[in-house]
Amino acid sequence: MKQSTFSAVMANSIKNLLQGYTKGIRFVAVLTVLLTMGIGQAWGATETYEKVTSAPSDWSGEYLIVYEAGTVAFDGNLPTLDAISNTQSVTITNNQIKLDPKYSFTIAKSGTNYTIKSASGKYIGNTSNSNALASSSSALNNTISFTTKDDITIKSSGGAYLRYNATSGQTRFRYYKSSTYTDQKAICLYKKKSAAYTLHY
Repeated sequence: MKQSTFSAVMANSIKNLLQGYTKGIRFVAVLTVLLTMGIGQAWGATETYEKVTSAPSDWSGEYLIVYEAGTVAFDGNLPTLDAISNTQSVTITNNQIKLDPKYSFTIAKSGTNYTIKSASGKYIGNTSNSNALASSSSALNNTISFTTKDDITIKSSGGAYLRYNATSGQTRFRYYKSSTYTDQKAICLYKKKSAAYTLHY
């Protein structure tokens, strides 16, 4: 092979190698962003949330807090969570809801209790046995238990229960004191489904 031909072949091989390497870097960079943000959120897609129909061993995960009869979820995107009409309309199909994750809440273990954190970055709870809802940048503890699939019991550290008030002009998710909380509506939890992704490159 002539030196000029050999040089041209080598130059072209190096060019192709560099192009492939650059594409690989771009692929890794995009993949890193997607995994960091969450693939669904990176494309602005909705997530699928499935109704909790049996008691889990661990409640940790991402959820929608739902009052089914009113087809509303607690709006976790609000900067002020204790507000009248603190809700987002939902459509329920076959025990599933498709919704933007910005309306969700994340439940995490805290010793024998659980914290509940809104997508807007606030922990919810109530440190007293009263009709109120505290939201804080510091963790607030709750206990969670499965009564039925249509009644998930979330009890604050102060003894009040998270329920839905369906009274006209007062519609809201809130904690209600233990002596009267059964006057309010039971809530359900819908957990985000895990998704499997196949990457093609």
